Amino acid sequence: DHIRSINTVDISVLISEKEPNIFLLSIRSRGVYSSSKIAKYFGGGGHYHAAGCRIVGKPAKIIPKILDAIKKELYNEWDN
Repeated sequence: DHIRSINTVDISVLISEKEPNIFLLSIRSRGVYSSSKIAKYFGGGGHYHAAGCRIVGKPAKIIPKILDAIKKELYNEWDN
């Protein structure tokens, strides 16, 4: 929540490695942006402004996927 409190930050993601190549994402957002849509994209869930999910994979593979999901939310480019 601290990072999200910065005026110019609308979506923040904390990535924690729980086991080798198993990561937990804690996603926070504000305004019109939905953390739950991003988490749902990866099979997770939560509330509109606070959500989470688990991702399995190597960091070099999952980080671009996380950034793509954030961009989809920022630019409202979800396939409905």
